[in-house]
Amino acid sequence: MDNRFYAPADAWKGEAAFILGGGPSLKDFNCDRLRGKGRVIAVNDAGLHKAPWADVLFWADQRWLEWNRGKLGLHTGQWKITRKRPHVDTGHDIKVMRFLPRGLSHHADAVGGWCGGSSAINLAYLLGSRVVVLLGFDMRPGNWHENHKLPPLPDQHRGKFVPTLEAMAPQLLRAGVTVVNTNPRSALRCFPFADIEELLAMDDLATLEREKYLAIWERDEYRRISPGMLERERAFKVCEMRAGQSLIDFGSGPARATKWFEEQGLNVIGVDIAPNAKETDVSVIEACLWDLPECIPPADYGYSCDVLEHIPTEKVDDVLGGISGRVKRSAYFRIATRPDRMGPKLLNKPLHLTVKSGEWWRRKVEEHFPLVDVIENTGRDVVLLARP
Repeated sequence: MDNRFYAPADAWKGEAAFILGGGPSLKDFNCDRLRGKGRVIAVNDAGLHKAPWADVLFWADQRWLEWNRGKLGLHTGQWKITRKRPHVDTGHDIKVMRFLPRGLSHHADAVGGWCGGSSAINLAYLLGSRVVVLLGFDMRPGNWHENHKLPPLPDQHRGKFVPTLEAMAPQLLRAGVTVVNTNPRSALRCFPFADIEELLAMDDLATLEREKYLAIWERDEYRRISPGMLERERAFKVCEMRAGQSLIDFGSGPARATKWFEEQGLNVIGVDIAPNAKETDVSVIEACLWDLPECIPPADYGYSCDVLEHIPTEKVDDVLGGISGRVKRSAYFRIATRPDRMGPKLLNKPLHLTVKSGEWWRRKVEEHFPLVDVIENTGRDVVLLARP
């Protein structure tokens, strides 16, 4: 029987992936609270005892399989996956992936990393998750359980596991994957930290907005015009951009304008809530604009065209605050000031959620940027240049 595993592309598209490690910080966490919040990959004993229902039970060490082959039936989730063909008969359908050490693998049948946790992150990426949440990634000796039959190898966390994850971090960022660590006392410092309680308590507004834009970007009618392409040259000139500088395209959509800025020699990152919008090969981070991940570095310029009017009014300040905190020189905004037609026509719901006058928008942007110039105010749109 061929038990090679090829990760189905986009199987987990649009879903967060929670990865359960072996660190002591996982001991008192009730993993059942993750049910319905996203997909779960449980590494080693976590897939037998903490979350036997996890989507994936993953292990990297053949010794672990030898010690636990009689317990594999405890795991009732979809897949049991490892990096090396089992050397003992278990009676279970165990899937096998190739192992490409150290780096991030983009091959559907192979995982990289070093330890089981880093390979599990790679697997989540291959399955389509673009938000990965780490639990129990303490990266120090010790476990939440006492089932290990041998002590860990000397210095394996500091000498192998952590450096490999540090090397993978920028690769994951370029691939549009946001990884957050829920243990602020972890020895792993290359990913931003997030409070698991805050993550689990998040409201559904971002999810609802995301689903709306996943749907609208499937419509060819919505893709025909790219507002960012209409403003790109004026923004480049007004902001006095130069090759070698950096830019974040907030609400990048198809990323046509993002690509154009890259072709002018800028270092660019796009940010958008809908991964199916992108049409180019530039780096785009999937994120909600009112909850920007800490991993997005500051840039010289911000660019946002026909985006802010799509933001729920109660979230506008959060979006502008996030942008102002990441722009060093100036931010260029084009904002529509009239209701949209596409949303009611294609989805039977509006896309423009904050329909305000150009003057309202100028005053609102001034609450976050001390210097705001009105480049144009047509009555349909307002164009603003904001500087910190």
